[in-house]
Amino acid sequence: MTLNVVRALCVAIALGAVVPEASVAQVDEPTVDWTASWSAGAALSREQGTLELSGVVQEGWHVLRSPAARRSHRLRISIDDNPVASQAGAPSGTTPESRHDPSFDLDTQFYTRSFAVHVPVAVKTGVEAGGQVVPVSIRFQTCSARECRPPRTSSLSVPIEVHPAL
Repeated sequence: MTLNVVRALCVAIALGAVVPEASVAQVDEPTVDWTASWSAGAALSREQGTLELSGVVQEGWHVLRSPAARRSHRLRISIDDNPVASQAGAPSGTTPESRHDPSFDLDTQFYTRSFAVHVPVAVKTGVEAGGQVVPVSIRFQTCSARECRPPRTSSLSVPIEVHPAL
């Protein structure tokens, strides 16, 4: 082997070691930080409560709530199948911003900065009193002025306190 071939091989090996790390570093960082908490109603603390989800969106990004013609990309929150609780109504929360998107010629609703979603929840019959966990999935898509990232799902385990039957 000539010296140039050996150098080319060393450069190729070095680049092979560096390039994968560079691509890993560019894997999309989360554009939304999600948190959740449980709020039980005083009168119906055993049977009902509300999961309060909060999203904090990174500067320059927004979470699509309901693109008019692309339902698969809208914000969807669901209580995963579990023995503790189930969704007991339609979510409510922060009023989204609205704007016409000329790129797709669609009216869109979206959240920027921070927002909250309240999900009514019913505790299932026969659940023991005490600390329990409710699994929640949040399907969402984020966009900036230049790009939309693929839809993703975040999963949260929300601790709740089930009060003894009255």
